[in-house]
Amino acid sequence: MALFAWVSASLPRTTRTIGAWIADSFGLEYSHAGLIALLHRLNLAYRKGFVAKLTLGIPVGNRVG
Repeated sequence: MALFAWVSASLPRTTRTIGAWIADSFGLEYSHAGLIALLHRLNLAYRKGFVAKLTLGIPVGNRVG
């Protein structure tokens, strides 16, 4: 899926960024809660200010420190 590949490659920090990409790419708009639910269904973890791909249960993302 294009969204999964894009999130994995670019590691966006906010759901606004993800929502904007989805709107530009597919012409669809999601609410904040809808985006979080979508990310969860794709096995992408979302925490306030942090989106990370889950690989073997170990989050790999843009967290510093």
